[in-house]
Amino acid sequence: MIQGFTIMQNSSMDIKTKYKVLLYSLVAVILATVPFSISSFQNGNELHILIHTCAIILSVFLSVVGVITYRSFKTTRLFLVMCAFVSICLAEITALSLLLLSTPPSFTNYDSLITHGLILLMLSFFAFGIFRKD
Repeated sequence: MIQGFTIMQNSSMDIKTKYKVLLYSLVAVILATVPFSISSFQNGNELHILIHTCAIILSVFLSVVGVITYRSFKTTRLFLVMCAFVSICLAEITALSLLLLSTPPSFTNYDSLITHGLILLMLSFFAFGIFRKD
């Protein structure tokens, strides 16, 4: 701590590695969700499924970056941030599973679309922050 300010840790990941992690997260989530979501696209839940899938992609990416960063610096603050992203990831996976595997198929309302859209927006801001250089 220097005169009331903490020194920021620089990530050990370069921008190319971050893009690779994002690409791997994208491919893994799409491969895992497509077989389950194809039949649900005919129920009118396309937007809801897409929002959850995008949120899972971003939360998996942020969780992996969180794990890598925590392993580099081993601070309690980074551990808690990593746990927050893993929690969001688990919540989104659970929500998508409930949406896809429920019988009869659930129909979404605008309230849930707005709520899940805001979670996706929050994750997008975090993901953009990972790629930003200040």
